[in-house]
Amino acid sequence: VAAIPDQRVAGDVLVFGPGGQSIRLTGFHRARVTALSFFEDELVLRLYTVATDGLAAWAIQRGGAEGSVHGQGMSYEGPETVVAESLDEVPEHLGVDVVGRRLVVCAGRVTRVVSLKS
Repeated sequence: VAAIPDQRVAGDVLVFGPGGQSIRLTGFHRARVTALSFFEDELVLRLYTVATDGLAAWAIQRGGAEGSVHGQGMSYEGPETVVAESLDEVPEHLGVDVVGRRLVVCAGRVTRVVSLKS
């Protein structure tokens, strides 16, 4: 699975899966997404996105899940707000630790660590 910010629509992210599957994530960011990071555990694939208007988490499923927004064989749930405040600088990098409990956002000379819910 791969994801990229949509350069044509501020705030949207395009996610591509195996066999040409794709979905568009919308509904959280109004500013352009500048960094993203995946985390996968045995239950779910999470995509974290960041822009100057905050940080969001998305749950990506391959194959349809009831109550989800459906794409072509993939679906997502979310967004879940991680940080709702505006960031002072444009985020350049986003990373998640190996156990999925902390995110690191780098913007200019500032590095911010965000703890996630367990």
